[in-house]
Amino acid sequence: KTRCVRKFVIKRVELAYEDFRFFDIRRWRIAEDVCNEYIQGYDVTKGKDGGFYTIVNVGDRMVFEKKHYLFPLATAEILMNPALEQNPGWPKLSTATN
Repeated sequence: KTRCVRKFVIKRVELAYEDFRFFDIRRWRIAEDVCNEYIQGYDVTKGKDGGFYTIVNVGDRMVFEKKHYLFPLATAEILMNPALEQNPGWPKLSTATN
């Protein structure tokens, strides 16, 4: 298990600014565990404990639901092909005419 964790951490550091993580956590189906947190950043000032930075919350809590694993289908695509169904969790298109 340690070897697996080490490989994960190395990949995360190497690809930190290449936007692979966004798709990786969805492909691995771990987004519900790692994305329902506060957005954090660093306050880079000398801390009371002698450290030079403090981790702080910089935004609202992120919310990741199961439906976010799949993007919603575009209305235009559903209208062109009535056999298509909207992905689970997203509002169904009402095609009724009044």
